[in-house]
Amino acid sequence: MESINEEDKIIVTLSPQEFWWLAKFFGPGVIFGVEDPTEGLSEEEIKKAEAAAIGKLTEANVIHAGKDGTLLMDDLLGAIIYSCVHSNDVMVLTFTQSERRFYHFLPDWQLELVKIKDEYHLTCFKNREVLVDYILTELLSLKDTPIVSKDSFSLPSKDLELATFLFQSGKTEKAVEELSRSCIGQLPDLRIFLEGYVNPRKNVDIQMIYNKEGKKLLHQCHYSIMEIGPLLYWLTHSESIGDEPLPVTHIKSVNPKEVRNKLMIMIGYPNSL
Repeated sequence: MESINEEDKIIVTLSPQEFWWLAKFFGPGVIFGVEDPTEGLSEEEIKKAEAAAIGKLTEANVIHAGKDGTLLMDDLLGAIIYSCVHSNDVMVLTFTQSERRFYHFLPDWQLELVKIKDEYHLTCFKNREVLVDYILTELLSLKDTPIVSKDSFSLPSKDLELATFLFQSGKTEKAVEELSRSCIGQLPDLRIFLEGYVNPRKNVDIQMIYNKEGKKLLHQCHYSIMEIGPLLYWLTHSESIGDEPLPVTHIKSVNPKEVRNKLMIMIGYPNSL
C-alpha cells in the first residue's frame, strides 16, 4: 500500500488482495469496478493471500491490533473504503474497452477508483469542483474552447446504428439518406458528421447510477462526449415517450464550459437530483 497527500486530493494505492480484505470490514455491499481476487482460489490460498495483505497493511501502519486483539483501521482509509462499498451514486467513464474509471459519491465524499496494471488507485478529491476540473483537463484534455455550432438534433438510436453500419460498409449516400429521413432538429452536414462519428477524435461514454444502495428507486442515465472534427458533441441516450418507448439519441454541439456544467449537475453539485 502507498499513500500520497496533495493539496486538493489524497491518492491511495492498494493491491487487489489489500483492497478486498479492507472492503470486507464494511460488507456486504456492491463495489463497481472491483473484481474478487479470491475467486477460484482454495481456502488455503485465500488464507495465505489475506495474511500477506494484513502484513503489508500493518507495515504501512494503517491497521493495528486493538486492546481486545481485534484489528482496527486508520480512520481516513476506513472512510475511503466505506465510500466505495456503500456509495449512494456511481459514475462510470469508459474511454476504451480496457480503460474504465469509477467515481463513487456520498454527500461529503467523491472518489475515483481505477485499476492500473495490477493495482487499485483510489483518489479522494477535496470537493466535486476539483474532481470535475480533473476530469475535464487531465482525462478529457478539454482546455481550449472548440468551435461551437447550432447543431442540435435527435433520432432513433437504431437508425443512427444503421447509418453508421451503412457508412462503414461504403454505402455513404444510403447512410446520409437514412440520417436525413430520421433526424429532427438543426442538422450538420451529415456526411461530415458521419465521417467524424465513425472515427471520432475523442469518445467517452458516461453512465450515471443513482441510489446504488436502494433506498428508493434506482435510476440510471447514459451520455457520451464525442469530439468530431473541430466540434464537441454531447449525446444523451434516452427513450421516446409513449406506450412503446424506443431508444433515442439526442445530439448537441457544446463547449467545455457546458460540459463542465452538465457534469456538475449530474453529480449533484448543486444537488439538483
